[in-house]
Amino acid sequence: MNKLLNRLKSKLRVSQFTSVSIFPDSIKEKVHLKIPGKDETIDVTTDHSPLCLKPLIIGVKIVDRKLIEGVKTFELLYSLNKNNPSGTDGYSKLELLAKMLLNYHNFIEIGEGVGLLLLKVNNTKLYQLSRIKRNKLNLYLYLHYLREGNKHSINYLKNMCSLFTYPRKVVLNIVRSSAHFNIFPMDFFADFKKEKIILLGLNAENRSLNEIIKTRNMLIADLSSANRDIAYRFAGHHKKEILESESLPYKFFDSDKLKLPVPDFAIGYKEIELMKHIKLGTHYLLVGKVLNEKELQADEPHLYHIHTIHHLHLSNKGLAYPAV
Repeated sequence: MNKLLNRLKSKLRVSQFTSVSIFPDSIKEKVHLKIPGKDETIDVTTDHSPLCLKPLIIGVKIVDRKLIEGVKTFELLYSLNKNNPSGTDGYSKLELLAKMLLNYHNFIEIGEGVGLLLLKVNNTKLYQLSRIKRNKLNLYLYLHYLREGNKHSINYLKNMCSLFTYPRKVVLNIVRSSAHFNIFPMDFFADFKKEKIILLGLNAENRSLNEIIKTRNMLIADLSSANRDIAYRFAGHHKKEILESESLPYKFFDSDKLKLPVPDFAIGYKEIELMKHIKLGTHYLLVGKVLNEKELQADEPHLYHIHTIHHLHLSNKGLAYPAV
């Protein structure tokens, strides 16, 4: 197995995800919800997010609950809009990249007249690259994780490819109280701007979870793609905490409303009040209200994650986002 793994690694040399630089209004991918029996799909591009890994659950914003009453199965369609990022050409003119099959899991109210449909992922069909190249890449990833002692099924890897066909923005979550201080990156994140609601899928083992629930406050900092290495330095802080901000080689200033620390490299921030928290499995769903939002650098591209299979697909078409 090791010989096969090394041979595949030498040929493919890929990781599961690629870090890319994107201006939020230039995202080329679209996501649509298909409801059985309905002719038209619903554009949920900015109204959905993965929230839990095991079980694999996706949340979709719903403003008209009548559309989903009695429905038990759904599809999410991930597509590429090469010529019209605004998506006004309609779904039929998009290139299908992945199709995700999902089952109804739950429905919760998250705001006045706004609900969150929780969908459990069942299966995925991928259409990027050729079937041979796609299967090679998934086999490499399977063997890589197997060697690391983490046996992900091929179906799970396909599901992750579909999830990250749509670019997922990387943000920093900052938590501070009199006895606790921590910073960690997240990409299970959705920003419902019209409703001023934030969704986060936070690992149940995160050391800051109880502090967020107790204080009900946190700060989300936006990152420039140039800050990729800084974000990754904080990746290990999900399971540990920083005791003093003075121990970090960065300067901080207080946010306007909650007086939480904002790193000087942030290109924007949101001050969040926790409204709901629900355990879904390996992750908690956190529903937050945006109390205050401030843009600090409007002309900087943000840091995103996309799946490497999709990145290679875009590269073949000359449409790849800049990798960082």
